[in-house]
Amino acid sequence: MRKKSHLTIVLGSGGHTTEMFRALSTLDMSLFPQRNYIYATTDAESNAKIDQFEKGKPGVVTRTKIPRSREVKQSYFTTVFTTLYSFLYCLFVIFKSKPDLIITNGPGTCLPVCIAGFLMSRVHVHYCKILYIESFACVHHLSLTGRLLYRIVDLFCVQWTELQSKYPNSKFVGISQPTSHNEKIAVKEAGYLFVTVGTTRFDELIEEIDNVEFAAYLKSRGFNGIIIQYGTGNPPKNLKSSDEFKVIVFNKKPDVTDDMKKASVIISHGGTGTILELLELKKPFIVVPNDSLMRGHQKEIAERLEKDRYIFTSKCNEIVKNFKQFYPEFDQLNVFPIQQSSLFKTEMNKLIIEYLRDYWDIN
Repeated sequence: MRKKSHLTIVLGSGGHTTEMFRALSTLDMSLFPQRNYIYATTDAESNAKIDQFEKGKPGVVTRTKIPRSREVKQSYFTTVFTTLYSFLYCLFVIFKSKPDLIITNGPGTCLPVCIAGFLMSRVHVHYCKILYIESFACVHHLSLTGRLLYRIVDLFCVQWTELQSKYPNSKFVGISQPTSHNEKIAVKEAGYLFVTVGTTRFDELIEEIDNVEFAAYLKSRGFNGIIIQYGTGNPPKNLKSSDEFKVIVFNKKPDVTDDMKKASVIISHGGTGTILELLELKKPFIVVPNDSLMRGHQKEIAERLEKDRYIFTSKCNEIVKNFKQFYPEFDQLNVFPIQQSSLFKTEMNKLIIEYLRDYWDIN
């Protein structure tokens, strides 16, 4: 193998970044002593997550900030111009750094990076492989980025068999679903309800939860209080804390894992990173998809997981009613087979070695 193999990792934000680091944690990073992380100039969170992931790992780690191709809810018309500017910037970055492998999982940031890597190989400046891992949220349909890159990347991976059957050139690296479920969610004694909306805003959900009658119901069920993370939107106005029922409110934190662990039940937005973390914690939770984001993929992944009774889902305007309905049934939820993620690890490393064997002269 060549002594200095250069890996470029493209990060997005929120769930994309969470998914990417989960994928990277399964790879043999000793194959890549040079690692460069690319993320958007507007991304305020990835830098700390890179520090956390790379702590104690050998190798040279660099970071490159690039102009973002498209912001959340940006119009498609203006996206044309921001993407062109980002592409020209990325063309310079990629041609200068000459990565051997680019890994991405579909944030808009990756589009100009991958096209630049593709062109660099085509004009024989430097041969670069591109590995694309479609988001866990995409069950039946590819993301917009996935559709655009499907035919130009070297290895396209999906995490659901339903999606792999539609795209025969893709590789399945997901978790195989068991035919029967023996382990059920262990419901803990009522403590705190945690409500989280992620890094954006979801005012509709916060307004539904900001309900004095709902708080009284929780109290009657033995809950000690409610923790509400409201993101970049408006904070709740009606709920008040008392000695008998605590109301804890905040907008954002670098990490809400402690709040998740503290809670006995969670109501969450449909972001993939949050869903994966909650599945690993084996806690009962209800997903309320934010239909204004991800072109409906939040609803897609939530409905797929509900189909196998891993979670419950609810429309926003029905969350209070549905919470009361679901509460006695939480112990009927199945534990998601996160332990089978060894398949992801095995397949990802095998595929990388297979696709780079001739290029790197791997024995």
